[in-house]
Amino acid sequence: MVRPDEKQIWSFLEGIAPEEVAEEVVEWLSSEEGRVWLSVNSSRMFTRIEKENECGGRDIPSGAMLDRIHAGIRRRRRRARRHVALWRVAAVLVPVAFLGLIWAEVASRLGGSVFSKPETVSEMARPGERKVLVFQDGTKVHINAGAVMEYPRSWRLDRREVSLEGEAYFEVAANRKRPFTVNVFGAKIKVLGTTFNVKAYPEDSTISIALIGGSISFEADGQEYLMSPSQLLTYDRTDKSVRVVNLDHPDSCTLWKENIMDFRNDSLSDVVEVLGRWYDVEFDVTDRSLLSRKFTFRTVQLPLRSLLDEMEYISDLRFDIEDGVVIVSRK
Repeated sequence: MVRPDEKQIWSFLEGIAPEEVAEEVVEWLSSEEGRVWLSVNSSRMFTRIEKENECGGRDIPSGAMLDRIHAGIRRRRRRARRHVALWRVAAVLVPVAFLGLIWAEVASRLGGSVFSKPETVSEMARPGERKVLVFQDGTKVHINAGAVMEYPRSWRLDRREVSLEGEAYFEVAANRKRPFTVNVFGAKIKVLGTTFNVKAYPEDSTISIALIGGSISFEADGQEYLMSPSQLLTYDRTDKSVRVVNLDHPDSCTLWKENIMDFRNDSLSDVVEVLGRWYDVEFDVTDRSLLSRKFTFRTVQLPLRSLLDEMEYISDLRFDIEDGVVIVSRK
């Protein structure tokens, strides 16, 4: 595009340019070169307009001439006021439009999540399966069998937020301007940057959080609980009670992501619940009184039959597999 000369530009700004010149100047001012010129010459434009409003103290040769000068001054003042108003509007609209372009670019890079509700993704680890998710900020999440996590496809500018049903181990990338929140059945876990394990399956009456490193807060029922490393917080969803204990070996809460099962004085009821998720199998305990039996053992994930043989060896129970169902009975 050919740049108009200074005389044409100023004639347009003063409102005296012919129509064809005005169109040419408007088109050029909308270009990148024209916007730069406006930015550089903004103070000069206001100075020039102000001078048009000044009335000098010259000798007036006649009444008729005085009338013509006053009429000319009034016209120029009207034009000046219009220009001042236009530039005041432009002074507001141009930055707004510029910021709009910037935000549009940011929104585009963030998948459109700045102005609209971001698209939600649901990820499930099926029974017998474990998954690892790595987010765009470097945060890594291990999802245990039977767990479901929902998260936005792109983080928002002010926060990172996910929802969890089940068990997951989080390695959250630190970002104070974008705190990380995990929603679990109406409760919230707020994080800046840390590692922790959450267990919150729908069928469980409790939510368990083991903090490995860093610091987090747990919020439920209008109360906030701050946790320190090597602590286990247990929240009872039934009576709303909270219990916090110190852990001698907090890493034992995360062995599952290494395909290791670790039971420490756990009831048979808890054991078969875990095994059901890990092996995608149903258990039928013929004698309900057996559900309170306690088990303590650690093992890598063996074939199901091999694991059941090990459990038979350390207990007085019998495990038979019939039509894909594990029947539990006394020996």
